[in-house]
Amino acid sequence: MKIKLPGRGISEIKNLVFDFNGTLAENGKLSDGGKEVLKRLSKDYRIYIATSDTLGSAGNELKGYNVNIITVKSGSEKLELVMKLGYSSTISIGNGNNDKSMLKKAVVGIAVIGSDGATPDAINSADIVVSDIKKVIPLLTSGDLIFSILRR
Repeated sequence: MKIKLPGRGISEIKNLVFDFNGTLAENGKLSDGGKEVLKRLSKDYRIYIATSDTLGSAGNELKGYNVNIITVKSGSEKLELVMKLGYSSTISIGNGNNDKSMLKKAVVGIAVIGSDGATPDAINSADIVVSDIKKVIPLLTSGDLIFSILRR
């Protein structure tokens, strides 16, 4: 999807990098909202789940979804993934301290304050903050919405 970014021109978004626990999942279980997001957005984007998989459930929970699971040990490895994919064509979505670098570096970073909450560092590193994972669907299906939120 092409999105117009205020002061930055037009970007062709190809990749989405999601955190798993606290963003798509609650207590290690893929949330209903997370399921809806993955089903809807995997039609238009390459989706990567960058997770430490603290609870060991990501593989089973994401079985059957068109996603790439990348096991990481730290936030710096999440940042490396965004850089490898190309930060100018990648949007990152997360909620924790280990997400702050990828939220800051991606062309657009979206912090999710879901039922697990979000850290102040993640919120402050993001371009956009949403209160529910499902709210990323309209953002990522209409580039005009991102532009209207980010314009000054």
